[in-house]
Formats: sequence, structure tokens, C-alpha cells
Amino acid sequence: MVKYDLNKSFILLVYAFQISFTIANRHANYQFARTNNNDLQACLSSSLPLSVRTVYPCNTLTNQNSSRYQCDHFNVSDLSSVRGGQISHSPAVIVYATKSSDVQNVVQCATKLNYTVNALSGGHSYEGYGLGSMYNNIIINMEAINYIYVNERDRTGIFGAGARLGPIYYTTYQYNEYTINAGTCAWVGLAGHALGGGQGFLARLYGLLSDNILEMKAVNAQGKYILVISSILKRNQNDSM
Repeated sequence: MVKYDLNKSFILLVYAFQISFTIANRHANYQFARTNNNDLQACLSSSLPLSVRTVYPCNTLTNQNSSRYQCDHFNVSDLSSVRGGQISHSPAVIVYATKSSDVQNVVQCATKLNYTVNALSGGHSYEGYGLGSMYNNIIINMEAINYIYVNERDRTGIFGAGARLGPIYYTTYQYNEYTINAGTCAWVGLAGHALGGGQGFLARLYGLLSDNILEMKAVNAQGKYILVISSILKRNQNDSM
């Protein structure tokens, strides 16, 4: 990790932004027809720990406690939806990942069985991008991957993909009143916000949130765990040699 001197001591830029999310938004050229999920259930049950919750909206045995995900529609009345509180399709399964290996296993099953994948960070999308496409779709819910680490010495932060802006602001403020240059809504998920740019009040001073990511850990479309390093960090590393 490279130290970086900031202009304002109370600003914490997101230098190490650790996201365990899938970049496998794999909208291939095949029909999104309703399919039998038996193979998918078998693959996920054999590769995921028992502690990982899976919800199959059209399976009454697994969907007894989910009011949001119903067969053939989403209940999205809690979102900024323009569709009257519902979206008229449902994913094949929602997986509540707890660590990066869960994401890897889900993506590998999706690739093997020709399912598309969407990562859901905070679910605050105006257009519902985190809610998936038609029936051959898997949603990986990241809300449990919500850790927040602050390195006060280096003025860096490491955050899970499911961390929300409110808890991040509260935690970073405890360290010499640091913050991140992100948005204003407390329950926006950090991953989706940053990957969409990350507009906020401090953008004119320090750029978008996405401009200040130093590194990112992600899962690619093959289910491999990868490390993405920003050009700024690489340049600083070379300068320090």
C-alpha cells in the first residue's frame, strides 16, 4: 500500500476498495426461457456451504420467508421504481454470498449451465439493474460482505461490496474525521455506486468515487478471483522503487 498526501487532512479517499463481486454480467445471445432449475440447485448445493442462503422464487420450499422475491415478479416497493412497485419477472435464484469463494462458486455454476449473473450491492438502482433479467438469471446478494477497515496511517479504506454509505461514513469519521467522496443516501451500496461513477458533493475537489479506487478484488466470468490495480497505484509503486 502506497502512502498518499491529501490536500485536506479530513478527507479519506478510497485507495483500497476491495470488492468481491462478479463482473460476469453475461447476457449471451440465447433465449431467456423459463428452465428447470434442478441442475442449478444441484450445482449450487454441492459447491456452497450450508450456511449460504439460497432463495428460488418459484420453489415454495426455499421461498417461504421471502416477501421480496416472488414467483414471476419482484416486490420492489422499497426501491425508486417506476414500475408500480413490481417488476414482472423473477430470477432463477438469489444467493446471499458471505465471502468471495461463494461468488466464485456461483459464477462457475452459472457459466457451466448458461445462466446470467447480476451482483446486488445495495439494490438502490433507479432502473433496477441489480434485479436481473428474465428467467435464466442468478442474483448474488452482497449485503453480508459489508466489512469496513480503515488504515489511519496510510489514509486508506478497504470495504466489502455490500457495505452501505451510511455505516462507512460513520466508521471513517471515527478516524480523525475522515470520509469518502461519495453520495448522500445512507443506504446506497458502495460497489454499485462506485462502479457507476460515484457522484457526490466532493467530486469537484477530488473527482468521482471511481477515480479514487486503488485496487479491486473481483471474480471474473470464469469464476476466477482476480486483483485489479489502478494505474495511479502502479505509477506510485514504480516511482517508489
